[in-house]
Amino acid sequence: MNGRVRRWSAAVAAALVLALLSAAQVSAHPMSSHTSWTNNDTLSSGSVGDIVAVWQLVLFLEGYLDRCGANGIDGIFGSNTDTATRRYQSQHGVTGGADGIVGPNTWSHAFSHVKFFVQVPGFDYYRYDATTAADAPSALRWNYATTQWQAFIPVAGGWKWIGSNHPTRNFTPCNPDERSGRNKQVVFVHGIDSDASGGFGTGCEGTWRDMFNALRAWGWTRSFSPVQYYVNDSTCSTTSSVVNERIDGHGNHTAYGSSGHLNGSHTADATIEHLAYHFAWFVYHRFTQNGIVIDVAAHSMGGLITRYAIHAVQNGFAAFPPTLLIEDVVTFGTPHGGAVFAGTCNWVQCDEMVSDSPFITNLQANASNPQALGHTEWTAIGAADDVVVGVANTTAMNAAHKVQYDFGQNLGHSAYMHTNSGSTATTAHASFQDFGGSWIHSTSFPWPVRVADFAMAFTSW
Repeated sequence: MNGRVRRWSAAVAAALVLALLSAAQVSAHPMSSHTSWTNNDTLSSGSVGDIVAVWQLVLFLEGYLDRCGANGIDGIFGSNTDTATRRYQSQHGVTGGADGIVGPNTWSHAFSHVKFFVQVPGFDYYRYDATTAADAPSALRWNYATTQWQAFIPVAGGWKWIGSNHPTRNFTPCNPDERSGRNKQVVFVHGIDSDASGGFGTGCEGTWRDMFNALRAWGWTRSFSPVQYYVNDSTCSTTSSVVNERIDGHGNHTAYGSSGHLNGSHTADATIEHLAYHFAWFVYHRFTQNGIVIDVAAHSMGGLITRYAIHAVQNGFAAFPPTLLIEDVVTFGTPHGGAVFAGTCNWVQCDEMVSDSPFITNLQANASNPQALGHTEWTAIGAADDVVVGVANTTAMNAAHKVQYDFGQNLGHSAYMHTNSGSTATTAHASFQDFGGSWIHSTSFPWPVRVADFAMAFTSW
């Protein structure tokens, strides 16, 4: 990898700084009923506190500061923040000039186009809403319990909602190496089961245990969370810090599609969009709302569930949660461009995975590289042995990293997480592409599980 993309749209910045202005200035439900922010102090060199971190987050999202470290978000308006502020003011033509003072002109330039997005119990979430930047997730909320505005700030160990009127620095800054390493939470999403005779369900142990063992051997320390969404999905043994997660209870079965339900769970007649809805709320409830950033490893249709979930949240779809924190996604044999097998079965999920289906067509047109809050880096892995999906289909998205393994290496559709799963040897033959560059062929390439390890653990490899 050549490093993670750190530059975001000004739209997200706008969402974060709205809170510094009077609520009466915003014509959006139900903001006008909330108390204005109590801290409207002008910021300049020497200012300290959570409100400084909000402005630094704006500068980070605009590409003028780093996320972490000496040139990052630390709640202290020092020389780096002063320089970044002047650059922002100069390049954006802020009224009053590049004076390094964050007053009404600078705030109002950064804040436009913010409106109410969604209400969940205890909170109203706000987001930037304009056709030029409809991808900005919610990073600002009103907390009814504490009656204050809060902004989402990257901190040590994840992200944190900080209060608008806190007079001091109420968080521990993160460090530059925090996005690297094997101490992150990983969620595992399985693929389709189109066999009604088996009662709709996949075997967790048979799908993921080899990969769990390999990742543990390579130093992954946090719990692994395989999800279940079919009525008869089996769970994994909870040894080696595995936490099974049913996503059925996150959200409800009447929202975003109501077909394909059985005994409070799902069959292959549930739409992929509906499963993505449940998955998004699961990630939000278990991780995002607690400031925990996760990685996702997904097989087959599981990659489409993940892709649609991030896409829907990114674009503010009704019924989906306000934001997600997903840093890396690795897909194995996911039919990003449709599946060869899809026309051979009669379930709704099969119909949706036909290459020219409305579902696949929509993803290709509108979700080529969906992004969660803080940036999501995609790695798409496929193989010529995968005749179920077809190798070209497995990488048919704008992923940062694409890998296609050569024919004849025992990497059929169900083998990605198993063939040489624990091997650190670079003996595979594969072609790879990084960030849309040229395809390069190698005869000394890592096997799929090792590629996933590298992709989730490091900012460059």
